[in-house]
Formats: sequence, structure tokens, C-alpha cells
Amino acid sequence: MSTLVHTEGIVIRTLKYGETSIISHILTRDHGMQSFIMGGVSNSSGKAGLFQIMNQLELTYYFKDHGSMYRIREAKYSYIYSMLPFEIHRTAIGVYMLELVRKSILGHESDGEMYDWIKQNLIQLDQPLEHSKWVPLLFTIGLTKFLGIQPLLSGDENLIHFDLREGRFLPAAPFHREYLMEDTTRLLREILSADLEITDYRFEGDRTVRKKLLYGMVDYFKLHLDHFSGLDSPLILEEILA
Repeated sequence: MSTLVHTEGIVIRTLKYGETSIISHILTRDHGMQSFIMGGVSNSSGKAGLFQIMNQLELTYYFKDHGSMYRIREAKYSYIYSMLPFEIHRTAIGVYMLELVRKSILGHESDGEMYDWIKQNLIQLDQPLEHSKWVPLLFTIGLTKFLGIQPLLSGDENLIHFDLREGRFLPAAPFHREYLMEDTTRLLREILSADLEITDYRFEGDRTVRKKLLYGMVDYFKLHLDHFSGLDSPLILEEILA
């Protein structure tokens, strides 16, 4: 039996389906990641713009347990961006964030706390930011908490390497290649200790260390999430945020 649902959603990805239809993958607050099909969509109808990636919507649809795809009865903006879709570096960061979310979340399990955190991060990205270059890294590390794979922080300063396989800090390099060097481990420890939002920046470190840690964390996701196949967008970010 179907139930009429009113909830919020963030558009993660939209694909064209046929001549006038689209399929949107939307992270909903109440039912996790869901797929929706919409007909009668054209550039002139206004619907296409509504379902662009990163848009935050209020949704009404009929939900059925174990359903695979739904039709939206009503959709409207819940938040309208002023900067995010119009500035290329902000858009690139947003695309990275949502690709990471899409490839990390498995199934339709809902997590209201995680949803609110992602939503707030997108809203913060839409505000004036002095150091947007840190946002992808802080978001990536922050997401590990909601996925249950947050690195185990130790206060022992003698643990100078981070083992990506084991998810813990070590006093010496392990006997494999999947670990972080001292400078990268130091930055990871600093970020984990601070537990900051993406708009808080208190870090020193050059682009090389920040880049190595971002790529290291993507490898960390691969090692700890069986379904995670890697990302395309870090290469885009590297060019835009250089």
C-alpha cells in the first residue's frame, strides 16, 4: 500500500530518459536515496531546472516499501542558491561532495542527522567563503562519521603514520603501501581533533599536503566501503582549485 509522503530532498544526479522524461536520484530526509521518474520535462517547462544537481527541494510523492522508482506529485524549492550554481569553483566543490555521497551511501536507509549535515554544508558553500580550497577535504573527513568509518584518533603524538587499511595511527610505517606519510598524518590528526564545520579554517599546510590527504581519504573510502569504486571529480577539483 502506498503512503503519501512530504519530505525534503537534495538532487544528487539527474539523467535524461527518452525525449521528454528524466530520472532523478534524490537523497531524501525520510527515505534515504531514492529514484524518481518525471515525464513532460523540457527546457521550456521549468521542471528541468528544478531537478538540477545540488538543488534542495520539498517533495510530495507516494511511497511504497520495497519500491524501486517513484513519481513525484509535487516539488518546489526549499532553498534557492545565490552563488553555488553560478561560480565554477563552488559548483565543482558541490559536484565533488555529492558524487562522494552518491557513491558512499548504499541502499535506501534514511539518516536524518546525515541529511541535515549535508544540507547545511551545501548552504554554507553558498555563503561567502575565504578558503574554499579546504571544503572538499573537511567534507570528506566529516562524512566518515556518518558512514561508520571515522578514523580512530589517538592523542599519542608518537603515532606519526596513519594506516589506511586499519584506520588507525601507528608509530611506524606498516609493511604495506596504504598509509599516510608524517606530514599528511599530522594534518589529518589536526582536522580530526578540531571537529570543525567547513566554514572553520585554522589549518596551515601547502597545497601538496592538502592534496595528498584528499586523495588518501578517497583511498580510505575504497578500503572501507566495499561498494565504493572511486571518484571522477578530484581530477576536476585539482584543476579548478589549484
